[in-house]
Amino acid sequence: MKAVGRRIRAKRIEVGLTQECLAELADITPRTLQKLEAGEFATLISTLKRVRAGLGCRYDDLLPD
Repeated sequence: MKAVGRRIRAKRIEVGLTQECLAELADITPRTLQKLEAGEFATLISTLKRVRAGLGCRYDDLLPD
C-alpha cells in the first residue's frame, strides 16, 4: 500500500492541493489521507474512488504497475 500512498501524495502535490483540501474534496478526514499517503493501512476501494475523484485523475495514475 505504500506505493499507492506515494502515488496519491505525488499526484496531490502535482495538482497543487494540500492534504486538507484533498480530504475535503474526497469527503474523508485529513488524518485518513495522511495514513493513506504514509501507507499505514489498506485503502478501501470506496476511499480510493473518492480520492481519485478529488484529484481528477484515473485509477491508473494511483495504482502501481
